[in-house]
Amino acid sequence: MSKNKKPKKFLFEEVLAFLQHNSEKSFNYKQIGAAMEINLESERAQLIETLQALKQNDYVIEKEVGKFTIKQTKNYLTGSIDFTSQGTAFVVIGNGQDDVFIPFKKTKDALQGDLVKIVISSRGSGKRKEGEVVEVLQRAKTQFVGTLRMSQKFAFVITDNHKIHVDFFVNLTRIKGAKDGQKVLVKFLEWKQGDQNPTGEVLEVFGFPGEHSTEIHAIMAEYGLPEHFFG
Repeated sequence: MSKNKKPKKFLFEEVLAFLQHNSEKSFNYKQIGAAMEINLESERAQLIETLQALKQNDYVIEKEVGKFTIKQTKNYLTGSIDFTSQGTAFVVIGNGQDDVFIPFKKTKDALQGDLVKIVISSRGSGKRKEGEVVEVLQRAKTQFVGTLRMSQKFAFVITDNHKIHVDFFVNLTRIKGAKDGQKVLVKFLEWKQGDQNPTGEVLEVFGFPGEHSTEIHAIMAEYGLPEHFFG
């Protein structure tokens, strides 16, 4: 049989429809034949030929010898991501569609509010769709207000926004003279694959928390307010 040979149209459609409807399981030709009420030997032979053609044309997978299941196609969606305090998230799809739950550690390098591409990974009966972030399409923000914490070899910034679920790693050469415990404005630089935290650099040092000028400038930076906003 040539690689691109197609099975008879009616069997092609019926077998695909049956496997799509039962996508969580795999079946041999006898089980499929019984479900489709195929009883004659000649029809069973056509069914076997159809299954092999579907396999060769990449429509079905032979998970075990003689047992077939539909090949799942990835269903990509886009939307803005909204994190919880536990590090899980929901992606708001819009257009009347339900939000998609993103488990912890499946948010990739997304940050609060980013526009992301996701793939649906599962959907239990009656349960919310669950997915995984595969790409960040657009950053909602690249600058964040937080508190600088120092160690001997590096620093990190803990952001004021509790929905930013990770701290920013900052090389000591990029802290702009900030001291441990001071409020700063940190800029997102990159988040390399495999790293637990994104890297950033300090753009501005506001001072220590509690000081009036520190809090005013931190609020202005957080919300992107102009210098004259507070008069």
